[in-house]
Amino acid sequence: MRRESRSAKWTRGFTLIEVMVVMLIIGVVTALATFAFSDNREDRVEREARRLAAVLELVAEQAVLQSRIIGVRFASDGYLFLSPGAEGEWLPIENDRQLRPHELPDDIELQFITQGEIPGGDRATRPHTVFLPSNDVLPFEVVISHPRVDTSYRIAMDMFGRMSFDAEE
Repeated sequence: MRRESRSAKWTRGFTLIEVMVVMLIIGVVTALATFAFSDNREDRVEREARRLAAVLELVAEQAVLQSRIIGVRFASDGYLFLSPGAEGEWLPIENDRQLRPHELPDDIELQFITQGEIPGGDRATRPHTVFLPSNDVLPFEVVISHPRVDTSYRIAMDMFGRMSFDAEE
């Protein structure tokens, strides 16, 4: 008659508790990975709004530090920075990495409200607002939103270059 050793008894398989612990660990890791890599709409809208606010602050600083006029033209899907040309026309700024045109993701919308109009040049190509070397700005408001997100973000600048950033429900 053959006798089984004790060590052979324990190597036959896993207990139910061991299998359940492994399944729990796999579930937690999967949930964390999904949460970490998901790009939810609310975060994307806020990220785009904060990006625009930071770029507009940079533009205001560059206009003062470089003693140059910088215009901004907004569209529902992005924005473009312009500088005045020799003949009064507005030309896109192409040689500045921070001021290159920016296109918003497909589902994020931008609305622009101004309190005046920039004279000169073709109306279709002139900027909606202008940052001057004196730190003056044509006052404006920009709202960034998503059709399926309740929170929108309003960026406003007054004529003295003071910016406000507000989340609106």
